Amino acid sequence: MTTLEPIDQQRIIPQREFVAYALSKGEWQTLRQLADYARCSEAGASARIREIRARAKAKSEPDPIEKKRQSPGSGVWLYRMAVKGQRRLF
Repeated sequence: MTTLEPIDQQRIIPQREFVAYALSKGEWQTLRQLADYARCSEAGASARIREIRARAKAKSEPDPIEKKRQSPGSGVWLYRMAVKGQRRLF
């Protein structure tokens, strides 16, 4: 994991928190929906998902994010926080 410069921390950390919160609600969401919620680009939302996954992997935890195609053959993916029993992982 890279170290963020202070100016980037002000932008990226809140984005990551917004994306994580949106995913934790358990509803399937597209990158566009996550980006709108976090007020960032789709690429930014995708990067925040990668960061969440990397943090879990660094702690030897299971991947906390599930993904599936919006419809068969679609290039649009949906994401949500994984469920363990009745509890959301994060």
